[in-house]
Amino acid sequence: MVSQRIWQGSGTTFRLEWGGRLWELAADGQEPGLRPSGQSGPIWLGLAGVGARGRVDSSALCGRTLAKLELFRSRIEATYAPQGWGDLRVRASWSPCEGDAGVDLEIQVAAGSVGELKGLEILLRTRPGVDEMDGPSSAVGPTRPRVFRPRGSAGELAYVELVHADDVSHLPAPPAPTVGAETAPGAAMTALFGHDLEKGVVIRGRVRGLWLPTEGLDARLKSAESRLLEVPPPLGM
Repeated sequence: MVSQRIWQGSGTTFRLEWGGRLWELAADGQEPGLRPSGQSGPIWLGLAGVGARGRVDSSALCGRTLAKLELFRSRIEATYAPQGWGDLRVRASWSPCEGDAGVDLEIQVAAGSVGELKGLEILLRTRPGVDEMDGPSSAVGPTRPRVFRPRGSAGELAYVELVHADDVSHLPAPPAPTVGAETAPGAAMTALFGHDLEKGVVIRGRVRGLWLPTEGLDARLKSAESRLLEVPPPLGM
């Protein structure tokens, strides 16, 4: 399904309608990702860092390392160049999909220097607000789905994240929340790739975030999985 939604904004901050709400993306933030307009804490489809064998850098993908930013009508492409990672280039692209329901975060990585990064991972995070969602719970399927369900009167839409099993290294357990720990939801953490990366090699992966009605959620989830697996991510760097 082709989405008609487009990004609005300028500079490094942009806005998009998603799941019946207005969202903001600050590509130069401390943790770039989607946030409900006017909120600073919760984050959806956020960049949480870079990892490799024996090493994790949670600040590798942020405003300090932003090298290039491009706006297309339906796509934000932000390229990050973290220091000390072998001339690594990480391109994060957020684009609407599935009508009003979805946003894809596509990650593409390449190294420009001689050498090899062992077990390279790109870390992603979704962390809803304390009073909004319960979860995540995991479901069985080829896209490793994680499901957040609405809490109380927060709404009738569940939030689901899907990732192709071939793209994911593992699904890390997030650190325990420090504020309102007895009621706060967890975070959906995703580590993409986990491959050794050599100069000239490009690898790509994608996570899809969807707002789906809770009624008939299992059937909707299976249908969404099928659509994700049918369409490869776009090429190019």
